[in-house]
Amino acid sequence: MLDSVLVANEIVEDLRRCRRRGLCLKVNYEKAWIEWVRGCLESTTMSVLVNGSPTKEFTPTRGLSQEDPLAPFLFIIVVEGLAGLVRQAIKSNMLGGVKVGRNEVESCVL
Repeated sequence: MLDSVLVANEIVEDLRRCRRRGLCLKVNYEKAWIEWVRGCLESTTMSVLVNGSPTKEFTPTRGLSQEDPLAPFLFIIVVEGLAGLVRQAIKSNMLGGVKVGRNEVESCVL
């Protein structure tokens, strides 16, 4: 992860040094993640099996705890979806990387 930060910093510095225009996008995964999980949980109902019998259905009012083993998998699903959309936008020439350095290496930090 630190490598991505360093690469992004070098790209911004190269754009500034060469007086070129560019756009940097930082995604706040934490806020997006919390809202996504909240939306998923609030739009469903659950019941619990007690001695093999289901309880009355209820709508959960709390999110997943950090210790929940499902949390990392849900995060990966969301991030993979976002990365797939970015890749598709690049493939469709709607979004592109930045060519930096003397060799004009194209960079796109995901």
